[in-house]
Amino acid sequence: ANEVQRLASRILRVEPGQISVAAPQRTTSSSATRAKSRVGYISFSIRAAGVAAAVGMAKLYHGAGAGEGAGAGAEEDVEAGKGHFMDDHDWVYTCLADTGLDLIYGESRPLSIDIALEELDDQRMMPRRHAMAPLVLWAELQHVLSRDFDLTRWILATVKIVGDGTFSLPAALLVRRNIDRLRRAVRSGHHDTTVDAPESWPLALHRVLVCRAKEAESVLGTALARVGVDIGGPDALLAKGYEKLTECREENSSDVAAIMRDLAYRRMSKSACPRATARLRLRARRTLRKMQVSRYLDD
Repeated sequence: ANEVQRLASRILRVEPGQISVAAPQRTTSSSATRAKSRVGYISFSIRAAGVAAAVGMAKLYHGAGAGEGAGAGAEEDVEAGKGHFMDDHDWVYTCLADTGLDLIYGESRPLSIDIALEELDDQRMMPRRHAMAPLVLWAELQHVLSRDFDLTRWILATVKIVGDGTFSLPAALLVRRNIDRLRRAVRSGHHDTTVDAPESWPLALHRVLVCRAKEAESVLGTALARVGVDIGGPDALLAKGYEKLTECREENSSDVAAIMRDLAYRRMSKSACPRATARLRLRARRTLRKMQVSRYLDD
């Protein structure tokens, strides 16, 4: 599920938090069957809603972070929320990893060098889109997983829309590799080897929640207050995460997560410029590559 979430975000060129993927619950009462998929639910949202949902779930799960107590009605929320997104917590970490909020709400984890290098290469090759409508993302991912998907047309469209029309062979190859990996990851849920794997994987749309754009901040702030995060809406949360990144900066660190946090801090800084950010990413990649080679030689 976590791999599908990362790959889908890269392919659709959106920031973490707009796509969340949760694996199905693993229960001992029902035995596994070939009919069960490895991916339970995929949620599409504006980034503010994704970050707020991840913080709220982390708060319910860990009871950590801003605010005292779990908030009025939180126990009922825990009981009512025992679904796929409550059972699987990888999506929470992926949504919060670049915001500093993972350090506040107990979701900080070690990061592998391979994943960090993949993220850096993806960021260097092509920019990501901001504030994409969730229904548009649903339609795009449904097309990527459909029978009529044309890889060449998708790459050309991605280059035209996101890459300012400047064709880059490394970027095109990266898009192709990510799409191949996504389709393989989805196909891996098809266990029956006696029949061919399906050519498409339709995404059924079960539920849509809509509010006016000017009311989104207050609606999400109310939802956060219910679980004890009473510091305002997503904007206040992201500002608090930036403060945490400022406190936890470690220059010349040999820790992979610390290197990526420093990049996130510089990217979120108001004084950051694209050219300087590109140089920092390249320097971070060289550092991580040296660490990767050194660990390989040590092993």
